[in-house]
Amino acid sequence: MPQRLVHTPQAAEKEERLLMPSPPPSLFVIAGEPSGDLLGQDMLMALRSLVPEVVIEGIGGSLMEKAGNFNSLVPLKDLATLGAGIVARLPRLLGHLGTVRRALVAHPPDLLVTIDAPEFSFRVAKFAHTHGIPTVHCVAPSVWAWRPGRAKKIARFLNHLLTLFPFEPPLFEKEGLAATFVGHPFAHRPPGNPLLFWERFGTLSPQHPTLILLPGSRNGEIATLLPLFLKTVALLKKESPSLQVVLPTLPPLVAPLKEGLSAFPELSCTLVEDVSFHPHAFAAGTAALAASGTVTLELALAGLPHVIAYKTSPLTAALLRSLLITPWVGLPNILSRRTVVPELLQKDCSPPTLADVLLPLLQQEGVRLGQKEAFTQIRKSLHTPEPFGKAAARVVASFLPA
Repeated sequence: MPQRLVHTPQAAEKEERLLMPSPPPSLFVIAGEPSGDLLGQDMLMALRSLVPEVVIEGIGGSLMEKAGNFNSLVPLKDLATLGAGIVARLPRLLGHLGTVRRALVAHPPDLLVTIDAPEFSFRVAKFAHTHGIPTVHCVAPSVWAWRPGRAKKIARFLNHLLTLFPFEPPLFEKEGLAATFVGHPFAHRPPGNPLLFWERFGTLSPQHPTLILLPGSRNGEIATLLPLFLKTVALLKKESPSLQVVLPTLPPLVAPLKEGLSAFPELSCTLVEDVSFHPHAFAAGTAALAASGTVTLELALAGLPHVIAYKTSPLTAALLRSLLITPWVGLPNILSRRTVVPELLQKDCSPPTLADVLLPLLQQEGVRLGQKEAFTQIRKSLHTPEPFGKAAARVVASFLPA
């Protein structure tokens, strides 16, 4: 006799679960600074083409929100102020950490992706690790420049690291952390078109020298460096009255920049708030004055000669000097292993000194040519078969369920 099938409630429930569609893959992504918002935008746009159904939430700026189709749990401008004076802002940091932790526990994602901002990102990554959530971090800590022991520490709670420089993966792989060189987003950026810039900003002239000012991507940096940079401009204008000043910026930084500019009403500065026009501004520039940071590599890859400047508290500067294991702070110099771009730090970051170094760069093509030749070699060293966003998205997609 054939065996009679017995349909129990438990069997029916199991059959119903098998017939139910699997939930879409989920991603929690965090960027803590405007520069991370740009990286996140490239990554999420490419990921959407690879995994269209992925559900994304987390923290980011307007660029990431649009690319990932999500609303940021915390305003990026709040998190971006935490880099400087982190102790004073600890209560706010802890509040944001609490928000993220509750979200991760309430709806555990298939993957956590953190982008730069290690002060915040690594705290979240450690929490995710204890709750079994795999984490991919983008932008390797600069262990080749300072505090090499960080490689071993982050290997304990990260599952994968995306690096922007080709020499970085072995530094982390020897500590047991898988790492992939995904290229630098600026290396694949098409060259800017100066004609588009002059067309957009018709009050400026290509016949006059143009100085690009980049006083940092954090409120604390802007508060310290912008006044110094503008005083430098005032000195330069005495020697070069036709000098034009252009200030490319990111949306969260417009307000503090305008506030700083209001203290120098006699100086005319053109703000470039449209991020897509930054490459065109760099292409139109004669030279730049930039805060130490990733933007100096962006300038190098754009072929724009520049001077690197930075000033912080004496205590912070002394601490950084004790930790630094390279002779340089600027990425173009570190990658070239020689001083290509002048670095004016601390007491040397003064308007008279900055003006003295910038004036030949603005007036002499031969001085600019030396930097440009070195920048060509840097671009070649960072070339990858596919752009950063696609390469990063492939790694991220490999962690998501099919």
